[in-house]
Amino acid sequence: MQVLGGRKISKLFKETVKDGLLSAIRVLATPVTFLVNHWLSRRNLFVLYRLSGSSLGDSIAMSSAVRCISDELQCKVILFVKQNDEIFLHNPAVSRLYCYARMNPHTRSFIKSFLHILSGSRVAIYGTTLPDPGSYLLTHRPHSVVLNTLHIPGLQWRNLTPLIVVTEEERAIVRVRYELSKTYAVIKPTGKTTVTTKKEWGLEHFQQVVNAMPHITWVQPGLADDPLLEGVIDARGGTTLRELFCLVAESRLVLTIEGLYNHIGAAFDVPSFVVLSGYFYPESFTYDSTVFISQESQVDCAPCFLDGYKNCPIAGKPCMAGITVERVVKTIEALLHSNQIHPTTTT
Repeated sequence: MQVLGGRKISKLFKETVKDGLLSAIRVLATPVTFLVNHWLSRRNLFVLYRLSGSSLGDSIAMSSAVRCISDELQCKVILFVKQNDEIFLHNPAVSRLYCYARMNPHTRSFIKSFLHILSGSRVAIYGTTLPDPGSYLLTHRPHSVVLNTLHIPGLQWRNLTPLIVVTEEERAIVRVRYELSKTYAVIKPTGKTTVTTKKEWGLEHFQQVVNAMPHITWVQPGLADDPLLEGVIDARGGTTLRELFCLVAESRLVLTIEGLYNHIGAAFDVPSFVVLSGYFYPESFTYDSTVFISQESQVDCAPCFLDGYKNCPIAGKPCMAGITVERVVKTIEALLHSNQIHPTTTT
């Protein structure tokens, strides 16, 4: 007789016992759920929570949902997040902020279950409740914030811009640390390759952009072990998340691949030039400040976010093969010269 491993037993317990028990409790607690949601509505409060998910980009996008709920439902938000609660510091739309990472495991498990039981018109999870979100995306292509809040009644998603607030004191600390008395641009050439490499345009291409635009002061943040470009100010591993926000907020533009820095740039209305792969639909993470640089016509295999491969299985990564350094440089220069953004020069 085969003995089940610890993980399989845990999964079996969750799927057959815990989830079933919570469903039963939800039915029995219907009157309580109604009263709690009614009470929150009368006090202009909304409880938004996550059960899982630690991606920084997704968490920053969640601040867009906080903005929408506050503005469109005319209420303050009580927020429960997994980690990185510093994203929401000083946020005027947040009434209370709780972080699972700061709780002991038993308290965390209880609160998550309790919130799930009370889900209603004024208590909602931030996350898709669709049985097959992939199929929905293939048809409708909504912004990720819209997809994760479709179940919340009354939202019109009029403003999907992330809401991050930094103080002048925080900005000043970053300016002094990196001696940023001149205007500059932020460059982030690599992403989280432990998940996928399909978004990567290539470090060598970003280096060629830096070489082709010596009139721009480039600042490269990121992790301490990220590969460093030549001719840039090295800010890798030296900033907290809040300081990273300030670094982007004070910049004139961001050059990156799809992901975290596009969300941060949007929060401060900083143009984000995003070298776009065929990994995902651009509609899911586009903002007014986003400038996509992609192929004129995308390949048939895009998007490929559901194929299960970490690396592109097709030689040459055809979804990005037509994106040249010259095209990226011309796109940035055109917007600089159009006066839509301030010139980013060292003179």
